Amino acid sequence: MAPREIIVDQYSALSHKPLVGLAGDTSVSTDWRAPTWVPNGEHRRLRAYIARAAYQENVARLLLSSSMSDAERANWREYGDASLLTTRVAAAVLGDNPQITAAGADDDLLDGPDLPEEPESLPEGATEFERRIYDGRLAVWTGEVERLIDAWEQAVATQPAARAAQVLLREWADGVQLPARLLEATDTSVGLGDAVIVLSPRPGRMPAVTVYEGGFYFPELPDDASIAYPDTVHLAWEEDRTDGLGRTERWVRRLTWQLVDLTSQRVVEGRDGLAWLGPDGEPGDRPELGTSESMVDGRIVRRLPWHQDDDEPATRTCMYSDGAWRLSDVQDRKVDALDDARAVWATPPLDLRIDFLPVIHLPGSPEGSRHYGRSVIDRAAQLLDDVATNDSNIASASAYLGDPTIALSGAKPPESGMVAPGKVYGTGEHGRMDVLDLSAGLPALLSAGDRLLDRLSETTGVVGEVIGRSRGDTATSGIHLLLRLAPWAQLIGSIRLGHGPKLRLLPKMAHRMGQIAGAIDEGPTPDVAIQFGAFLPSDLAGAVELVAKGLDAHAISVETAVTVLIAAGMPIEDAALEIRRIVAQDTERLNALADALAGVPGLAEIIAERAGVQVAADTAVVAPPVIELDPVEDPT
Repeated sequence: MAPREIIVDQYSALSHKPLVGLAGDTSVSTDWRAPTWVPNGEHRRLRAYIARAAYQENVARLLLSSSMSDAERANWREYGDASLLTTRVAAAVLGDNPQITAAGADDDLLDGPDLPEEPESLPEGATEFERRIYDGRLAVWTGEVERLIDAWEQAVATQPAARAAQVLLREWADGVQLPARLLEATDTSVGLGDAVIVLSPRPGRMPAVTVYEGGFYFPELPDDASIAYPDTVHLAWEEDRTDGLGRTERWVRRLTWQLVDLTSQRVVEGRDGLAWLGPDGEPGDRPELGTSESMVDGRIVRRLPWHQDDDEPATRTCMYSDGAWRLSDVQDRKVDALDDARAVWATPPLDLRIDFLPVIHLPGSPEGSRHYGRSVIDRAAQLLDDVATNDSNIASASAYLGDPTIALSGAKPPESGMVAPGKVYGTGEHGRMDVLDLSAGLPALLSAGDRLLDRLSETTGVVGEVIGRSRGDTATSGIHLLLRLAPWAQLIGSIRLGHGPKLRLLPKMAHRMGQIAGAIDEGPTPDVAIQFGAFLPSDLAGAVELVAKGLDAHAISVETAVTVLIAAGMPIEDAALEIRRIVAQDTERLNALADALAGVPGLAEIIAERAGVQVAADTAVVAPPVIELDPVEDPT
């Protein structure tokens, strides 16, 4: 018998399912075949999506061996473990209240830059070596102070624009329900392995946001498939359409985004020289080149609304199209080579006037040598099968125990063969009724189920505390709890490594597309990003106790205390404002300070500045009281 070819790739964890299968295995199910227009190298990926979706939707039993009977499939139990895993992971990846933030928009700049202390002056009689050390320290201090002041001045100048951009983008996010779209995309990516977020232009408005599953995503990748941002992306699927006569026909719909060279696509060689291509792709009249487009060294270049004086003009643009083909016309052509002459265009090739693809591929795991991501389900697929098997056995055993097996001697059994409560059965003079107790095996099944669920948490990194399963003991401290949650933190951190750079592009793309649509004025693109929220439970009570002890012992500053409380989950929106409130309300400590320093010139101004209030210029300084004590008598 010839050896069977084994494929070891990112989908191998699902190869125990006949749908995904092993290459050369004749037992692989043929119930699902990829459409003819899907590239051959993508079949295994699409089969893996179906397997993962089946786990999420509690129908993985449909992918079991074909030798299983319909009755066995009907009694198979799946209770949503896979869906619970992906839902919890997706929510944690985004964290609590993810927000669009602009760099510097929320900084408190009123107090000026936080400058280091100036080196102490040299004492008289300092040696030459001490003077050289002082001069070096002074030079370092001067350079650092100049850098901090320059950065502060730059922040002051740019903060109004950053705040305006942050407000605008947050309003846009609310309008398009961006948090819900992000949760949808994240849940799809960690569950199926891949998701796609598309920004669609709207005249005079900010772009719309749509999420697609990875099964519709067909990028044109190089042979090594390692590129994170391809130049051409297709989204394609089949759909049924009904004509005017009520006849239904199968169509292939394809959306395409492609970065093309401005010159090669917009200008062609004509009879009289260069001819300009119109929106329909046909040669037309050449428009007047204005401030946006110009000819440089025989090439068309374009100035975009976000370009600054020192920015190089764009030489490429994004072309978008939305077309459909009758499935009968597709034949053996693949999605990247459909016959444009047979297409029915909803949107013929259209210049979006941007130099990027408004398509964000969101992988379920960090990209490296592989473009597509993995699902959190993959590493535990067989465990999920074992959990379902055990749950099915428990359900079957419970049903069997609910209908007990009874031995009746000394009398005839009921004609129906059924034993029911409220019935009287005669057993004769020496009759006896015995119940066969089979319940001893049920605790073993339940214990096995608990062990499998613990193993599931260990394998996936989704620890029991996250999904509501307690170990039975309690964490003795916040640090103890964090150690338990370390695998969970590592899992979420690894997924964020892949999502972070991609989602950072989303608000920037939206801002630039808003400029192209005329919804935003020309200007540089702000440094904006989607800020993930916290996802770990915090020991808030422990943090409060720690802060209280630290402040009483003068071991930490108020600033550090507020930082600790924010990290622990205290609802403090503005750290600097909170510090000023604490100082202003600390009347007891201020009164003690005033009593201790009474009579010191300028005391009133010092305390007022500390408290954040103003005092009159002629405020009198109260002299300390004179306390006279009676002499102590000699006890002898």
